[in-house]
Amino acid sequence: MTERQSRAKHGDERPISVSMALTNMSVVIRMGPGADDWPRRSENVNPSHPRRWYVYAHKNREGQVFYVGKGTGDRAWSKDRHAIWHHYIARHLGNQYSVEILLDNLNEEQALFAESEWIAHLGPQLVNWSNPGRDFDMDAIRLFHQRRNANRELIKEARKTEKTDLEPLTQWHADC
Repeated sequence: MTERQSRAKHGDERPISVSMALTNMSVVIRMGPGADDWPRRSENVNPSHPRRWYVYAHKNREGQVFYVGKGTGDRAWSKDRHAIWHHYIARHLGNQYSVEILLDNLNEEQALFAESEWIAHLGPQLVNWSNPGRDFDMDAIRLFHQRRNANRELIKEARKTEKTDLEPLTQWHADC
């Protein structure tokens, strides 16, 4: 007997909760009560000395999460990060952020999966390098590539010209 048939037999016609997310590892489908309540924080994490593998969040002053990661030891507090993270905290946060331990006392596989779920859940607001939920402005990306390619062509033409006649380059530079 399915859950719906069982509910109908007992007079309970509430809809079944279903949620789905694309993580950097898999597609996660959850059904049943509490399916929308994920990912969850642990109630009993050690916020200053997380145990074994753990999942953490970096937050801005307003408490909004901008980065989710996993690690052991002091990884959550390490500044050994990719350039996007450094640019974001310098430009938008004045290098001020807080760390929250979301889950701890995990093995590596559990931490990897939990991190993946958190990234899928918060995707668009995160600066994580690996983030399938991040929104991209495809028009801005196309414009960037067009301008970059045009600039490369100008440089190529300038290099040809500089070998024979510097006067046109001097005039072009003055006009810019």
